[in-house]
This record gives sequence, C-alpha cells and structure tokens, in this order.
Amino acid sequence: MKIKTECHYTDNGKYPAEWTAWDDDSYDGPGSPLGSGHTEQEAIADLKEKIGETLLELTDRVLGKQP
Repeated sequence: MKIKTECHYTDNGKYPAEWTAWDDDSYDGPGSPLGSGHTEQEAIADLKEKIGETLLELTDRVLGKQP
C-alpha cells in the first residue's frame, strides 16, 4: 500500500479545509476508497478504515454472507 495525501485549502487559501488520502497502488477512479479528514492523519485513518470495510464486504461475498 502506497498512501498519498492532498490538502485542500479554503477559498482564501490560508487555512487547510480538508485532507484527502488514497492508496496510489490500488486507486482506480470513482468508486475507489478515499479517506478524508481535518488533518492528514485523520484522512489516512479514514482511508484505512474504508479499505478494511471493503475487504470485509468482499470476504462476506466470497463466503456467501451477502447477496
């Protein structure tokens, strides 16, 4: 996993408004997991949580626990 982050600034450009994080190794456009947060660390944690949820969903499908 190669996590990349980007800071998005407010309209006046002085203060960070939000951070976005993604896995550069697996990002494939819309629908790929993205993390967001007020800090870079929050965005990374959010991404890791979303990737974990995606893996659980895929596992459940393989095991027949979801339609």
